[in-house]
Amino acid sequence: MKLSEKIRVVREAAKVSRKDFAASLRVSESWIGQIENGKKEPGDALLDLMMFKYHVSVDWWETGEGEIFDTKKKLPLDTRRELAHSEFDKVYDETEDNGDKLELVSDLLAFLAKRRQSRG
Repeated sequence: MKLSEKIRVVREAAKVSRKDFAASLRVSESWIGQIENGKKEPGDALLDLMMFKYHVSVDWWETGEGEIFDTKKKLPLDTRRELAHSEFDKVYDETEDNGDKLELVSDLLAFLAKRRQSRG
């Protein structure tokens, strides 16, 4: 898999728009577009930041096999909110620290309350 494809796969798997992905990495949306389209090459610093912020599995990055995200690490809040319940359950089950589990559940409840309020 090409580098540009890997970056797009990470962004799409995280369920993040190109605009939000770019903002989270402190680059422009057009820069991410050029990278995803294979017109530009990202620097090592950008790749390191993406892998850190989105907890990209090093094994997946190097081989293209296995889970994209290292679910043993805490995923970014926006990503957790977008994951399906089955994925949330998987992250919860693999989280060993009870404080982190409590934070995961708290974040989910806050998200659901906010979503309910926005629906009126």
